[in-house]
Amino acid sequence: MKKIVWILPTLWVLACRPSTPIQTGEERDAQTRLWDREQPLSVVARACTLQSTLSATNPQPVGMSESEGTPNLSNPKMTVSLWGPSDQLTLSINKNDVWDRRKGWEKTVTLDELKAGYFAPINAKNPDPLGFSTACYPTPEGTWVDPYAAWRVYPFPCIKPVGQVTVLAGDFADMPSPAATTRLHNGLTEVALRQGQAQGTLRYLVMMEENVIAVQGTFQNLQKELKLRLARHRDTYDPDDLPALRGRRYRNYDVRADSAWNQRLEAPESGTDGTFFWIKQKMPAEKTYPQGFEYLLVGLIDGAEYTVETIEDGTDIRTLPRSDGQLANYVKERAARGAAAVATFKKQKDQDFTAYTTVVTTNDAKDLLAEAKRRLRAAQKQGMPGLIQTNEAWYTALYNKREQGRLFTGQVEDVKRAMPGLFYSWIYDHSLTSPDPTRHEAQAKGYSVLEEDAPNWHSLPCYNELFMSTPLSVANRSELLSYYVKLIGHWHEVARKNAREVFGLPGLYVGHGYLPPIKPDEYPHSHVVYELSMDMPAQLIKYLWDVWEYEGDTRLLREQVYPVLKDLAVFYAAFVKLEADGYYHIEPTIPQERWVFNYRFKYNRDATTSIALFRWAFRRAAEAAALLDVDEAERTHWLELSEKLPPYPQTTTPDGPIWIPVAGDPLQEDLSIGCLAKISGMMAPVTLTNEVNLDSDPADLAIALRSARFHDPVVWDKYFVFHLLGQAKDRLYRYVGTTGRWQNQSMLASMKKSEEGYHILDTPEAQVNACWLEPERLLNSRSGRMHLFPCVADDLTISFRQLLASGGFEVSAERQKGDVTFLEIKARQSTPCRVANPWPGQKVMVVNTKTGEQISPSYDTHRLPGFSFAARAGATYSIRRADEAAK
Repeated sequence: MKKIVWILPTLWVLACRPSTPIQTGEERDAQTRLWDREQPLSVVARACTLQSTLSATNPQPVGMSESEGTPNLSNPKMTVSLWGPSDQLTLSINKNDVWDRRKGWEKTVTLDELKAGYFAPINAKNPDPLGFSTACYPTPEGTWVDPYAAWRVYPFPCIKPVGQVTVLAGDFADMPSPAATTRLHNGLTEVALRQGQAQGTLRYLVMMEENVIAVQGTFQNLQKELKLRLARHRDTYDPDDLPALRGRRYRNYDVRADSAWNQRLEAPESGTDGTFFWIKQKMPAEKTYPQGFEYLLVGLIDGAEYTVETIEDGTDIRTLPRSDGQLANYVKERAARGAAAVATFKKQKDQDFTAYTTVVTTNDAKDLLAEAKRRLRAAQKQGMPGLIQTNEAWYTALYNKREQGRLFTGQVEDVKRAMPGLFYSWIYDHSLTSPDPTRHEAQAKGYSVLEEDAPNWHSLPCYNELFMSTPLSVANRSELLSYYVKLIGHWHEVARKNAREVFGLPGLYVGHGYLPPIKPDEYPHSHVVYELSMDMPAQLIKYLWDVWEYEGDTRLLREQVYPVLKDLAVFYAAFVKLEADGYYHIEPTIPQERWVFNYRFKYNRDATTSIALFRWAFRRAAEAAALLDVDEAERTHWLELSEKLPPYPQTTTPDGPIWIPVAGDPLQEDLSIGCLAKISGMMAPVTLTNEVNLDSDPADLAIALRSARFHDPVVWDKYFVFHLLGQAKDRLYRYVGTTGRWQNQSMLASMKKSEEGYHILDTPEAQVNACWLEPERLLNSRSGRMHLFPCVADDLTISFRQLLASGGFEVSAERQKGDVTFLEIKARQSTPCRVANPWPGQKVMVVNTKTGEQISPSYDTHRLPGFSFAARAGATYSIRRADEAAK
């Protein structure tokens, strides 16, 4: 049987085999639509696997920036990687509620205090004597201080490693790194081992519904003992040996003054109870968990005889990551002692066993060991076949859900290239798991590094990286935005308190970040400058808005979206100041990644991003109030304010005017203005607020595209602009607005790259790949009108089912060789349905598919002509060219 293989350097191999006989031409002709020619995703998945080579020294799984391609076996609560030398294949585990939640709580700095410093004449030419810093501000006396220094001195709050599960098989010590094969219909991962006469197979299954991991081993001709080890190193955080204390800025920080709460973590413990064995780690008590937080990593082995040795404060008890290059932070972890529980199997040449492990935390149960035993006994009762069946049912449900928003070409190979992304399509945006902030869970992709005690950025996401809400909503994957949807509601009352304490204003305010998974009773300040990028709360709330706008759930709008959006509009209305020029100005504020204030706020007002997001917040709040028929006076005021914000700052280039971050910006690296001066969200009028869109005036489109082309490649949001405005149909840019960048890297790796770094869409396969990655190439409704296939090659044949459009519409459409051959729209709410005519110059027929009622649309005279009709909630409408319908 023929095998189709895509080979990726140091990453994945996706292997798929044809799962049905090739259809004849007559059979294909008998089917009317592209989707009729393809099988369900759950069936396609059965013929697909991921193949990758295990890293012997790097535990970071695919999805982490430091990864070398070792398998990612994560589930919604745990990040799990498979790595290690062949004689000690290791699962490294994080769980998204295993955190050290301590935080230093300093006095809140008010905006008035900041102004007093930045407007004091002594600070006109008074740079920080310790060098450029984004964390400090000058006092009226001319001294520079970091009011939230504990955030930089201490690594916590941060996620902590859970531990390792390792199969020790000395017979394979000299074997090269093996390959792993993961089956995409159930998540089962298999590794084959062979050295000399010894051979073995290890099968790993991480359960998706419950935090249980099954490891099944089958070995023959072993000469050495076989063991299974649970281990956790002693946490290397030490208040007397903090990296920050070795630098000039914090060398005088008095850690002894924090001795009541900054102590080392207790050493991990190991233990046994009959056939169960475990590792236990306690976290210090703090206000979220006043009695402390702890977890157990517990194991149980079935099918073999074994004895267990427990070790505490031991050496050589775990698999060691290397500590160079990107992994240099592992130096201290490599030297750490720790605890282990080692199960040694009765020595025999042939060995078969199934080991079950689970992680239970204070979040999960009062009696952790009792809960662990319950889980493991239930898993043992099911056995590996039963667990595989349970996992397959979970993935089948996932794939069935992904039928909504699916693309079709009639070619099975096209969807097989998308299968890795679909396999991982349960992972939340900016994460490797599915954290729930109401359960005090958090985990940021790239920052929650496995095996590291002090991960970067406190292992939390930054809110200036939020560009994915709209593509995910269009792709009918709004559930992947859940973390942010819940986060702002969870912190709502504290955000109101923050607005009062820092600004003396009503409403709510959430700064740049970060909101750790702690009790929401005080605002967790972290950065006096970052927190005054004033558009950040709007960026965060936009996640909620997009879920409402594309899902069309009025209850969500009323209960979750409008309460926080109203409070933000109230705050923004009180924050802006009317000046003599007739505009309401925004001061202070800073663009994204510009993290510096200047004397008298010279470059700290009316940033492009802030103007765009303030206007967006005012307009969306007014729109929501009108829909809910509330707050009439306020919505009138908000609309007035939205019209009186200043123009976007611009500068002139030989090609014409462009947007710039702030007025007067020299657009060059200048630490007196801000680090990385060219990184800024100045494309927000396109990428975040949809103010410039496919239906915009040509002059607005021109300045947006001109700005995107002009600005430096490090301006990451520039790359979203082109396909959103119907440009670059033959290119896929980096930092693409995808529905899963790393999950689809096998797809990306199969596409040609230009010297400039973008992918070249010069084949139908590459063009289809780009549509999977950027669904708004197929359906873009950011203007409020649906544009079908606005950024695809003229002759591409492709279709989609149940992508979502603004207004709460499910849209299915087909395009064959440049002609739209099918269009069906289902309304989730009663609202006008507006469509840019996919048959320019032609009349259309709109028919209610259930009642047969024919609806006469209204036609507009926009530069891109279209039509509209009154849609009713629950109704589905078939739309065709009138001349075709007449036939």
